[in-house]
Amino acid sequence: MNKSSILIKILVIVVLAATISFPQSNQQCYQCHSNVSLKKDITVSGGTEIVPLYVDSTKFNQTIHKSLNCVNCHTDITSANLYTHPAGGNNALSKYYGSWARFSKSDTTLNADNSPRTRNYYTVASKSCINCHTQMSNYFSSNHSMITKLKSAKVHLINGENVGENYDKSCSRCHATCATCHFKSNLIQKFQGNILDIWDGLHSEGETNYPNATLMTEWSMDWTANIESHNFITPSQLKADNNVCRSCHVGFYKKPTTGFITEKSPFTKAKGTNIKRHPQFYELQKSSAHKTLNCANCHSNVHSYPGQKYDWQVDGDVKCQTCHTMLNHYPQHKTVDCISCHATGFGRSAGLGTDVHDVFRSPENNRVRPFAVKYNEGLSWYPHNIEKPNATTSCAAKCHYEGNLIGARIIVKVENEKLLPTVFALEQNYPNPFNPTTTIKYSIPMGVETSYMTSLRIYDILGKEVATLVNERQPAGNYEVKFDGSNLSSGVYFYRLQSGNPDKSGQAFVQTRKFILMK
Repeated sequence: MNKSSILIKILVIVVLAATISFPQSNQQCYQCHSNVSLKKDITVSGGTEIVPLYVDSTKFNQTIHKSLNCVNCHTDITSANLYTHPAGGNNALSKYYGSWARFSKSDTTLNADNSPRTRNYYTVASKSCINCHTQMSNYFSSNHSMITKLKSAKVHLINGENVGENYDKSCSRCHATCATCHFKSNLIQKFQGNILDIWDGLHSEGETNYPNATLMTEWSMDWTANIESHNFITPSQLKADNNVCRSCHVGFYKKPTTGFITEKSPFTKAKGTNIKRHPQFYELQKSSAHKTLNCANCHSNVHSYPGQKYDWQVDGDVKCQTCHTMLNHYPQHKTVDCISCHATGFGRSAGLGTDVHDVFRSPENNRVRPFAVKYNEGLSWYPHNIEKPNATTSCAAKCHYEGNLIGARIIVKVENEKLLPTVFALEQNYPNPFNPTTTIKYSIPMGVETSYMTSLRIYDILGKEVATLVNERQPAGNYEVKFDGSNLSSGVYFYRLQSGNPDKSGQAFVQTRKFILMK
């Protein structure tokens, strides 16, 4: 071998070494990926699908990531496999099909040209965002990064029954990586239609009678339309509308069913609205108050959402008090979440029977919260169908009825507002004299306020208070209270009612009556 040949070989080696040194320039990637016809065929149950691999350098250089090299994100591409990574074998890159924002791999839906719809995949690039966006580290433990949690989920037994949401291919359409929301994609509804048109029927009759309901709530987020530019949606663009959020939060309510609210004996079950997937988007459309809002108006930090079991009043970033000043709220409702009164009920208030519940006292935090059932499990749900309740009717329908789950006082049913009392009244107890129990009845009329601070107290002959029967805000209505004098000695006693000032004159209604305990 002559000296010139040796020099040429050395020069080639030096050039190649420089070429494949790490990090690589994008021009090396473009040697292959600038080919418009470059693609990857994937064989799935729906047929052979095509993933385009063409990247347009001009379009990429107009994006927010234009200063990056490909390998800054595609960290599974190294100098060792730069030119061999498409070949398979030991140099093949790790790709995971499905598992985010796509229809399941068994989906046979076709595109408009009758070609199989592409099943996108993600590489390590999808999880490399944190390398630059370190402030988003909380995302991977948040409620929006659930793929690993879903895969580890399993149905478990409670008192011999299957309970819980098992990981399956339909769930994996949504839960996964940063790119699920931020990689610009085509948002395509699998089956056209407005589920609100059949919402009421679904809730009263069940999903079986409406077979297209599930398909209406499935949306694909097709990345392949954007591979050539790698364009990303910015936070401000995401906040401008509900389109991306809607693609996952489009479930619906089904016919009420029962679910466990305790996992230990006595294994309490209750009947409530049956949820299919995550119906927040359609709930918002049913709202009388918030339907014009974007998700971001209330949800200000979706990257730090806590896990499945939490108290929104403590851990969530949504606080009603941020926008609303709380006035005229009942002191005895201090353990009731705002949403429990202000969300439209789909159980009792829809007239579906006396055994359906809109709210319950959550065993997780002992707060009264909206109630729903999913996969045989009673959930502390946070619905978005907000309303301004009527204290006499809608609140009573949710909480104040015989057999409820939270032990609230039963309100006498009022069919017509004209039947409400027009004046304050305190009736004579019956029986009188009594031993040891008696009943006291009183009335509170409608006024300028929806409720009034009311007290009913018992005093002895010397004016000393011996019992408090009522001390709370009460709406208009007729009331009766049982008094038990077992712990008192025989003698003359007085009961005194004091309630609010309906004419705002500053004078509260006060009346006292005498009764006799005779043992």
